[in-house]
Amino acid sequence: MSESLKLTTDRLCLSQFLWSDPNHCQFLAKLETTLRIPNGRPGKTAIRTSDDGKQSLYQDNQFQWNHYGYGTYLISLVRPSFLQITDHNRSGRREYECIGKLSLTTWGTSGPIHATELFVSILPEYQRRGYATEATRALLEFVWTQFGLAELFAFATLDTSHTEAARAFARKLGFREKGLAKRFHSSGLILATEGMRKEIFLHTSTPITIDGDLMDVE
Repeated sequence: MSESLKLTTDRLCLSQFLWSDPNHCQFLAKLETTLRIPNGRPGKTAIRTSDDGKQSLYQDNQFQWNHYGYGTYLISLVRPSFLQITDHNRSGRREYECIGKLSLTTWGTSGPIHATELFVSILPEYQRRGYATEATRALLEFVWTQFGLAELFAFATLDTSHTEAARAFARKLGFREKGLAKRFHSSGLILATEGMRKEIFLHTSTPITIDGDLMDVE
């Protein structure tokens, strides 16, 4: 996706998160303390300042976007803003308010297996309005059409106050519960698109670790 290309829905606009835009970097630092879906908890992050955000987005651009053609997207709420209204003329423009991000991260390996993880973060004041589902559905349709990307997984941390909401979100997208696992020292539930093989999201070369066998929940 080029910097000028945007994905739009009825209420939202998705565009590339840009390391070269100071406003994007500052917003990322603010957003990083927000609940991630479907992870079910705020992420532990080293991104606390605008400079941290710039470095993170630069790395995302150099690897994810350049290598795969997708990466971290800025979610903006679209609002009409009318500049002039007369009896014969009504001119206006759109305003974009940053409300979240949507990430597709592909964990590549030296072999043919690649695992693509999805998560989304929405500012608390904009949650429970369907924005996360609306943005994610639009992006999944786009990456399927453009890249044939259909196999994705997500990780939902267990035993938090947000676990059930996270599971419900993933189910809306058509993800299925594949099993229980441990990742980054957290116990959680693997959710994946239909037909995704276990060896893809459990490949030993990815940053996913499993204690013992994956316990089936289907």
